[in-house]
Amino acid sequence: MRRAYSASATAVGVTLLLATTSGATHNEPANALVVRSTLVTGYQACTRPNDFTLNSFTPACSPPQRNDRFCKFDRTSGSGTLTAKVTATDIAVVVRAQGIVGCEGETFCPTLSFRMTTDGCESFDSHGCTAVDVDNQQLGFPETVGCCTVHNGMCTVRAKIGSNLGLANPGLQSGIEIRGCGLQRVTGSPAANGPTFTCGFLVP
Repeated sequence: MRRAYSASATAVGVTLLLATTSGATHNEPANALVVRSTLVTGYQACTRPNDFTLNSFTPACSPPQRNDRFCKFDRTSGSGTLTAKVTATDIAVVVRAQGIVGCEGETFCPTLSFRMTTDGCESFDSHGCTAVDVDNQQLGFPETVGCCTVHNGMCTVRAKIGSNLGLANPGLQSGIEIRGCGLQRVTGSPAANGPTFTCGFLVP
């Protein structure tokens, strides 16, 4: 039996530290510049349990409902990775996926859910501030660089984010808690209800 765990279901304990200053007052590590994750299938949250998991007897919903009814990983060749790396001016995101079936010719864009705590606050409060959570933010758009079209079951994205989401503030310390990330289909009908593939890991 294979079990997949998604980063969107439980906040990932990883912080992207965008910059460091000696005057920073909120607590951050000395260095945290890279996030790497494999991709698993994205599913809808369980809101009306009718089952339980084995051993832990955690309430569960059966059958599971994929975020994307049509696009999925091939069970033998499907795989994917997401890497986000802080640079001097922005955050470079690279997503690679292969063995995608049911979506040839469709467009996918990376998504990010995050919580930011920063010294860059308009009040200039010495304690910094924590921004409102951002959920499932699309990082690219079909008509611009930052998304990909599935060809031969493969999709590769190279995107740069930062100032457009208020993340990259040079000279200020901003800790970005990654609460979810993935790759979502943005063309075709019906639309996906969330990331088709999400950051996570598989327990065989």
